[in-house]
Amino acid sequence: MNNKIRYLIFSICFLLPGILSAQEPQPEDEAPAPVHENLRKKLQERRAMLAPVPKAALSDIQKTAAHNFLIELIPEITAVLAELEAENPRAYARELRRAFGEMQMLERRKKYDKDEYTNSKKRIVLEHKSQMIVFRYRKAEEEQKEGLKEQLRTVLNQLFDLREIDREMQVQRLEKKLQELRASLKNRKPNKNRIIEKRLEKLLGVDKDLQW
Repeated sequence: MNNKIRYLIFSICFLLPGILSAQEPQPEDEAPAPVHENLRKKLQERRAMLAPVPKAALSDIQKTAAHNFLIELIPEITAVLAELEAENPRAYARELRRAFGEMQMLERRKKYDKDEYTNSKKRIVLEHKSQMIVFRYRKAEEEQKEGLKEQLRTVLNQLFDLREIDREMQVQRLEKKLQELRASLKNRKPNKNRIIEKRLEKLLGVDKDLQW
């Protein structure tokens, strides 16, 4: 047996297992377990409201919208924004990105939860006021700093109270979800066979065949 034939036999023996395994049918991914529809929608809405602020640079239109949003919320911040833009453009751009994200978040909360919208709007105003006071404090004369420090303390006290309200609302939401999950669990156990049959029909395509 010459070397060419030996090489050919060796190549076939080496490649054949890989070819056969590639032809074997791969198991389908396991279908996801059914989820309570109402809870799924609420979780999606919640994720949308808490979506992180994009770090990408804003367009000119978005910058204008964010700038107007801040001035509408806190008219007295106008001068501070002008100074910040002149002295530290990067910090100014970062502030606009933050404001743009807050503006989007408020729009979503206004649609889905009016109580959260009202509380979040107050909190955003106070957050920016605290930053504004800090900006002024760093540039102030020594005799002015004590008064600004007291202003900041007052704002932080108000912010603390609003954050506690946020936490209380979060606890209420979690308790409500827990009650819904318990109710769903209580309802599913006695309907086990019905749920399985419905899932079975869906997986086998029976529902589609019986559509009008």
